[in-house]
Amino acid sequence: MRNNENPTIVGLDIGTTKIVAIAGTKNKAGEIEIIGTGAVESAGVANGLVLNIDQCTKAIDNAIELCIQNNPRVEIKEVYIGIGGQHIRNCQTSGTRLRSQNNEEISKKDLELLICEQYKTRISHDEQIIDIIPQDYNVDDILGVASPVGMCGSKIDCNYNLITGKQNLLYNIERCITKSFLKAKKLVVQSLASASAVTNEDDIEAGVMVLDIGGGTTDLSVFRNGILRFNSVIPIGGTHITNAISDGLGVLRNQAEFLKIQHGTVTPDLYTELQTTTVQNLKGLPPKEVSLKALSAIIQTNIQEIMDYAMYNLKQKNLEKYLHGGIILTGGSAQIKGLAEFTEQITGLGVRIGHPDEHLEKNTPEAFSSPAYATAIGLLIEGYEHYQKTYTTLAPEGKVFRPVIEEPVLKIETNDNIELPILPITLPEGGTQTKKTNRGFMENLKYKFMGIFERVDDEALA
Repeated sequence: MRNNENPTIVGLDIGTTKIVAIAGTKNKAGEIEIIGTGAVESAGVANGLVLNIDQCTKAIDNAIELCIQNNPRVEIKEVYIGIGGQHIRNCQTSGTRLRSQNNEEISKKDLELLICEQYKTRISHDEQIIDIIPQDYNVDDILGVASPVGMCGSKIDCNYNLITGKQNLLYNIERCITKSFLKAKKLVVQSLASASAVTNEDDIEAGVMVLDIGGGTTDLSVFRNGILRFNSVIPIGGTHITNAISDGLGVLRNQAEFLKIQHGTVTPDLYTELQTTTVQNLKGLPPKEVSLKALSAIIQTNIQEIMDYAMYNLKQKNLEKYLHGGIILTGGSAQIKGLAEFTEQITGLGVRIGHPDEHLEKNTPEAFSSPAYATAIGLLIEGYEHYQKTYTTLAPEGKVFRPVIEEPVLKIETNDNIELPILPITLPEGGTQTKKTNRGFMENLKYKFMGIFERVDDEALA
């Protein structure tokens, strides 16, 4: 990462269906310019959780290597990691800071120290704080202050949204990152990354719910008055829909995925009972006829369940009446035909499909405007916001995600590659395009040799 005004940010989206490494920088207009990408089929991950460290590490290595092949000038040592799963939860907490000099202006440092105090919040012994998000401030008798910097006062109160995750599950992610010889700059909850990519200031001010329908889970985030008010994880995603199609129609999972993408819709009435398609059967058996109406009915049932979960969460928190901006659907399964119309019909709220193109430079290949890349693009946005903040330097010792080994060694195994658009690379006059390595042969050999004797550090994630 270059140490300048617009450094190169690298995001690593560890999902259930794919792992994406994406590198980007900001141009003079403040737009995200993607300069390298690599995506592979996920391995060792289920429902957003790392279940096999070796398989996941190999997939990460492949994604990183593809990113460098895509643009040999990209150096990848530090990454912003997208994480998800049902273990992610949030709770509300508050803090107070008393100031002896009430005639002095409140500074950013006052707010940073308030955040640091929240790391002392008592949480379950098996959990770890991932993020602390300010809600609103009170300064003396003035309530509901969005940003008190520059005001005068003797007492600052603030409410916070505390996001936590299970230590052992976060540790599994840490092991994958360290075994890939990378440094994790920050863990970013996937729901927040996706929301950053598909919303703007007007959306989060008016009040919106972002539903990121991923592979293993659906991430829910609610914003109002410019602030994250609630986030949750729904235990249903695209793979659950695929599995339901496979079981309900008696087809293989890869066939079920194909049927979902090519013929799936949430409106069974679009088809008659006689409309079918044919899929290949097991060896020795005739091709199987599949009812398109039955296919869509299965998809509709699962989407209905996701929306029921979402609306239940909203009503539990009494937030549904504040969503003047409606619902934004994103993620890979947001591309199912008729989804926006069906969601609008059953929720009574305005609905649109969220594309991350608003934050991208105008010449970005169209593939990256897909809802499937919302989390990856959001990691670049969140990475830049984190880079510009200073309060993380004040975080108490033991509360920052720190891998042991920081230097990357990238393996060259590129199986199950997912095709991405080729990004143009401008070379100097007379230059030749060669693969860029991050260290010499002997240094690579040293790290490989060290890996044989690697000691697994069982210390809980800080």
